[in-house]
Amino acid sequence: MIHTILHIGTPKTGSTTVQSFLQLNREKLAQDGFCVPSRWGANHFQLTIMVLGAGRNPDLVGWISKSKRTASRFSRRKRSEPVEQRLRHELSVIAKESQGRTLILSNEHLAERLRTAEEVGRFARTLEAGGLKPHIVVYVRNPLAHAVSGLSTRIKSGIYMNSIELPQAGCGWGNRPTSAPHWNHRRLLTRWESIFPGQITVRLFQRRDWPERSFLRDFCESIDLPWRSDFRLPEPQNASLSMPVLRVINHINRALPRFHADGSLCPTRLAITKELADQDQRQIMYQPSEAEHTNYQSFFAPNDEWLRSSYFADHDELWDGIPAARNSTREEDFTTTLTSAEETLASTILRSIPCSRQAECSFRSRHGLQPSLDTSTLIPSSEIHQLFGSE
Repeated sequence: MIHTILHIGTPKTGSTTVQSFLQLNREKLAQDGFCVPSRWGANHFQLTIMVLGAGRNPDLVGWISKSKRTASRFSRRKRSEPVEQRLRHELSVIAKESQGRTLILSNEHLAERLRTAEEVGRFARTLEAGGLKPHIVVYVRNPLAHAVSGLSTRIKSGIYMNSIELPQAGCGWGNRPTSAPHWNHRRLLTRWESIFPGQITVRLFQRRDWPERSFLRDFCESIDLPWRSDFRLPEPQNASLSMPVLRVINHINRALPRFHADGSLCPTRLAITKELADQDQRQIMYQPSEAEHTNYQSFFAPNDEWLRSSYFADHDELWDGIPAARNSTREEDFTTTLTSAEETLASTILRSIPCSRQAECSFRSRHGLQPSLDTSTLIPSSEIHQLFGSE
């Protein structure tokens, strides 16, 4: 059996940073007895597909086709063979290629999408069949900080939001049936501990608990990997958006969906969103309202106390750096009326985005846009400067 470090997130706890770090330092890690597989890319989302199937994860299956290397390997195997079965075959190949070194796999969707003990148990059997003996590493985060961070992610992905997600007793987690079940740390950890007893390391996603206040040092410590001064460090990943950019992109989301009428994606629209995020100066960040702050603190108090007493008994207070509530007299948030600078920029962007697949192709050809979709010339720098200068 191959000793395997399995990092399962949770989402919004630096998973992309971990995955980028592992890929950047694959050769150095091999020298220290660790194997980071290259055939699945940085995020090993294939693990989730193996357990839940392609039908429940169409977004993840779609990523496979975007990888020419993965798509080529799949085409050489029987097309009639289910995706899950093909991925299980690849997992056994990865195990053999580790050559006795400790294997490291990382996918945050495992914490988010495996929602029953039966699903986690099925995953355990899949790993065992592939010759892997896992030790689980999971990071947990203050639920309110999690929600504030998730707000930026949802808006960047094209979803219109009228509030951060709120936990509602008896109505699942959040204001959508499928939102953030991993916020309930007690359910999450109890579920995984029932299948992997004594095989789980739980870490807190907050600077106070990291050695030298470094998240990557903390991750290395969690898997007994000595820190090296020559490690390559990834660029910051998935930073939260400032209030001006949140409002502009959210306004665009409300006016224009992510998809064309025929169901095809609008890549120019997403690329413009990315351009805004890249230019964001992040001067004024979102703060939850007093009601949101109180709601989260009271709703999750029993859950947080269970987590503290079960895993962090040496902590008098579990969380540090909880997002502060905005002043009750300051009512503006990302749903309020846009400032003149925000309105000007949003209008410019909306006029530039094609509204159909045919128009998309014509638009890209007319502007000479390559597949990378460099849209910086479509967003006037003067309007970007006014956006931040108006605050």
